[in-house]
Formats: sequence, C-alpha cells, structure tokens
Amino acid sequence: MAEWHIIVPKASLNLVRDPVFRFGVPSIGEFVPVDVPQEDANALIHFYNLTDGDNWTNNTGWLVDTTVGNWFGVTVTDGRVTGLDLSSDTAVYGDIGDWIMPEMMDSLSLERTSVHGDISEWVLGKWMRIFNLSFTGIFGYADISACVGIEIINVSDCGLDQPDVDKWIQSVYNNRMNFEHPTPRLNAGGTNAAPSGTYQAACPPDVGQEQAYELENDSCGDGFIVWGVDFTGHP
Repeated sequence: MAEWHIIVPKASLNLVRDPVFRFGVPSIGEFVPVDVPQEDANALIHFYNLTDGDNWTNNTGWLVDTTVGNWFGVTVTDGRVTGLDLSSDTAVYGDIGDWIMPEMMDSLSLERTSVHGDISEWVLGKWMRIFNLSFTGIFGYADISACVGIEIINVSDCGLDQPDVDKWIQSVYNNRMNFEHPTPRLNAGGTNAAPSGTYQAACPPDVGQEQAYELENDSCGDGFIVWGVDFTGHP
C-alpha cells in the first residue's frame, strides 16, 4: 500500500503563533486588550487590515502590544479608544467605507493619508469633536446629527463633486440647532467642487451657498451658534 505524506509549509505555522491573523477581521479572542474593551480593539484592528497596516510608515505597537494606548496614533481615555491620528502617512492606504469606528471616538485625523471610499454609511458618535479627512480620496458624506460638540469638520481637497459638497453643508444646516461648540467650522474647499447656488441670504435657504451663508450669518434669526464655512469660490 502506498504511503501518503502531508507536507505543511513552514510559513503556515506562523499563523498559529501570530496573536492576530493578518487578513480579514480577527474574531473575538484573537487579540485580547488589557486597557480597552474588546470591541474598541476590534474596530482598530479592522481599520489596520483595511489600510494595509503592515506597510504603514509607523505601526509601532499595533497588534502586538496588548496595551492599545501604546499603539502609534491611538489615544485612550478612561479605558476607551477616543482618538486616531495617522495624518500624513501616505502608506495608510485602503477603502475605509465599511469601517465602523470605536463608539467613544472624539477625534479622527487621517489628513493626507491614502484612504478612500464612500463614507455615506458612516454615523459619527455624539462625542466626535475633530473630524479631519482632508486631502484623502473619500467621497459621500457622514451622518453628523448626533455630534453636538463638533468643533471641526475638514473634508477639503478630496475632489468631492457638487452634490457631496452640498450634502455636507445641508447636513450641518439641518442640524444647526443641535451643535454646542462656540466656534464650529466646516472646511469643504480646496479641490472640491463649489456648492450650488449663490452666496446670499434666503429664508429659508434652498441651495448649498445659501445654506452656507445662513450658517455663517443666521440672517433668518433662528438663534443657533454660527459656523465658519469654507468652500471653493467662497466670496
């Protein structure tokens, strides 16, 4: 009778020792953090896998150090992930449209990275203060209705078309009575298309530039905290 031998490539054995698989989203238990909830760590691991984390310019600590607060670019506050800042690392590359960020995030800065994708399904949590995806390849717009403390939304220089720019302005305008920060700002200029219409007073405003004017001036007397709005072609 012939004998059969199964040869297991040596490289495949590394998967057994690796604390987190380097493909797909790791299941619960593949990585166990010591300083944050499992779901916060899983959200960051998902982002790492979506954006080719193995090849980032700096991925110190990621998927290795069980203290997530030691991961490069990550902020942990009171046992929750509250910030991610990987700005200017062009090696952070991938479609992040399907990413769901940690629940308590209050700051996301991916400016001048190579991320891209449709973020129209994103819902920003009520803690979000700083949202900076400028100079990236994202498109669409996020739900900001819960972001009562938002300070800055920066989606400049993303090559957004006019409908997307209008939607960002409209989203801020529609939720204008909810925001509490004294000097909020929306930056949607640079390489983005200009919003629709003419920058002028209108009650109610119907198009993008009219809504931007109203956000900056409250000419209709609604009594909300006025915004600074930057857009391509702003007078």
